Amino acid sequence: NDAVPFVAFAFRDEIEWDEKAIKKWLKPAAGDVLDFLTPRLEGLEEWTADAIMAVFTEATESLEVGMGKAMQPVRVVVTGSAVSPPLPETLAALDREWVLSRVRDGRAKVPAE
Repeated sequence: NDAVPFVAFAFRDEIEWDEKAIKKWLKPAAGDVLDFLTPRLEGLEEWTADAIMAVFTEATESLEVGMGKAMQPVRVVVTGSAVSPPLPETLAALDREWVLSRVRDGRAKVPAE
């Protein structure tokens, strides 16, 4: 039962947003991260944890941000929270189009600079 809160997002049609997570992780700079990651995630040939992790690694190098700043905006827009099981594995276990839809829709939660 301890795992239920961490995976409940995957069984809901609507995201239950954690306002603290939004305030902390969906700052204007998160828009750049999501804009960088989205087309790369869309273009993956294989939807696997390793392939997804490679996209996050590329983001850290190209955008010169730490892994947390690369992963947390995606975690928040997909799950509504700053807490989830390991992100690449979580995303890989979920339906690709469902994840990408949440990433695209979640981009609107990021304020402009």
